[in-house]
Amino acid sequence: MKIVDEIYKYLMSKGVVTVKEITNFSREQFGYDYKYMYKKHINPFLKKGLLKRIRRGMYSAVNIYLEESQQADRYIIASKVRPKYYLSYHTALELHGCAYSAFWTIFISIDRSDYFRPFEFEGIKYQPATQANLDIEVMTMVYKKRKIQVSSPSRTFVDCVHRRNMVSGLEECLKSLDGLRGVSVASVRKVLEIYQNNLLLRSVGFIIEKMVEHSPFYGHIKENDLDGLVEKVGKTPMYFEQGVSSGLNKRWNIYVPNDLEGLMRGI
Repeated sequence: MKIVDEIYKYLMSKGVVTVKEITNFSREQFGYDYKYMYKKHINPFLKKGLLKRIRRGMYSAVNIYLEESQQADRYIIASKVRPKYYLSYHTALELHGCAYSAFWTIFISIDRSDYFRPFEFEGIKYQPATQANLDIEVMTMVYKKRKIQVSSPSRTFVDCVHRRNMVSGLEECLKSLDGLRGVSVASVRKVLEIYQNNLLLRSVGFIIEKMVEHSPFYGHIKENDLDGLVEKVGKTPMYFEQGVSSGLNKRWNIYVPNDLEGLMRGI
């Protein structure tokens, strides 16, 4: 097999490939450094349309044997932007199979020190979301024979309630969480410890309680499972959302939108 064919075969096997991966491959297989590899092979591949540049240091291989248009896999791209990360918010809902509607932004949770500028490729926006404790309630998921990091169901639940704008608002959030399997109150408590936010604790507790009433995927949660969260509810009432007509839920000491019950019934 010619060297150029061997390189192309490697690129196709990866689908999405980074400079680091190309460098390691070229050194191990041919003894090339990246500068030589780029000049001799990568740049010609780009010019011939065998590779597409996603962003600096990342490429997508193009299968010349397929006639139909091809799009690089968004989740694999996201998994290679930073070594320490997890896919979150609406992206996590998609991977857990419960996103209510399509979304054209991929959320990548990273440490603040690893921040990158948002970028777009093939109509998809890749958005950083700085987070603390990237190890708590983060799971490895096998996706297309590749391992990617994604928030666990419980962390996905808390994260989405916390930043509903990352899930297209309250209604999308509720309709998506309704189909989320595997939420555990014990795991939710671990995630809430990260945030130390009493409004979030009340909001999460209230929504879990409503999900138990409306969704079969929360039937394993018993009312007394939430007692540990109720004990931490502050004495001063708080608002689930500011500026909307609301009524007080006494158990969670939180004013919730009057139309929230209607949104839940509409799920």
